[in-house]
Amino acid sequence: MKDREGAHHHTKQPERAQPQEQQRYRVDHYGKSRNFAAYEGQTIIAVTLYRKGAAEIMARLEEKDRHIAALESQLAAMSESQVFPVPASAEPGPAPTWTPPRQLALIAAEDMPTYRITAPRRRPAPTKRRP
Repeated sequence: MKDREGAHHHTKQPERAQPQEQQRYRVDHYGKSRNFAAYEGQTIIAVTLYRKGAAEIMARLEEKDRHIAALESQLAAMSESQVFPVPASAEPGPAPTWTPPRQLALIAAEDMPTYRITAPRRRPAPTKRRP
């Protein structure tokens, strides 16, 4: 039965058999479970039930990294080609002298209005008399 093709469930895939360069992200089994995890170095990014799910997460993260690297190279090219003039306000000048803040006047308790209740007072509920 094991002589047939496909009988081995955990055979090495052809892309894994060849030595690969070190990648930032990798997909591997999560512990001793049937789940798969996407790793960045030794850090777990996500745990999925299927290998395809972890591979999709890894592919999306790699695409984001490529996009960020492209934007950084564009920014570097733009900053090299442009020379930004220094505004005159950026040049150091004499600093203004420090003056302490003015003291606010204290409010005396006698000057404050008293708090008054403006709502009418409630009458206590009438007591019930027994006949």
